[in-house]
Order: sequence, then C-alpha cells, then structure tokens
Amino acid sequence: MLMIDSMLEADERHAVSNLIIRKNNLFFNGSEFTVPGIIEHIAQTAAAHNGFIALLRNQPVRLGYIAAVKNLKIFKLPVAGEKLRTEIEVITEVMGFVVVEGRVRTGHSEIASCEMNVFISKDNGK
Repeated sequence: MLMIDSMLEADERHAVSNLIIRKNNLFFNGSEFTVPGIIEHIAQTAAAHNGFIALLRNQPVRLGYIAAVKNLKIFKLPVAGEKLRTEIEVITEVMGFVVVEGRVRTGHSEIASCEMNVFISKDNGK
C-alpha cells in the first residue's frame, strides 16, 4: 500500500511528503481518515527518507518497520479531499533504529505529531 503521493523535500536529516485523502484509501472509514492511517503515513515518509539516504550513499534500500510510537497527539482527523503535508526530522540513529519526530499538517494547521522508532532491517527484503 502506498501512502505518499510525492516527496517534496529531503536532505540528510529531514523529509517532507504529501498525501491527498481519497475515499478509496484503506484507512478512510467513510467519514474521515483514521489514526492508524496517519501513523502509517508518517512511517512511510520516514521509509521514503531512508530510501533517499541509501541512494545518496550508494547503498541498497532496506526495509523498515514501525517499532514504537510515542507521544502521539491527534488534533483533528482529515476528511476526503484534504492534503496532508508530513514532515519528519531524524532525531537519532542507533543500533539499527532510526528515531524520527513526525508532524502532519493540513493547510496551516498541525493535525498530528509523534515520535516514531523505525527498525531498519539488515537485508533489503530480497
């Protein structure tokens, strides 16, 4: 499942992606986008960043898995047609884990934030 429409920015420590909420999205419950969808969108933004960094370093892209979500704050659930703009900032990398801070906005309003630990596998899934 793809939960990013495009990567807007990326550098060594940060990335920004977007996603338009569509009614046929797996995480759309008929009236709004759900909390698990927001978490997955943040995770996929972190994963896309990880792939960007691997390509910069001429390394294979490795699979990543959500290991933990901390300090999750949901201020509003978006509805169909809204565009999410999600920014992740790498806080630290240690022992195969990448810790990121994620923030999700619609328009000028922050609708969600969390800290996420992503485990990066040693193989590339092949």
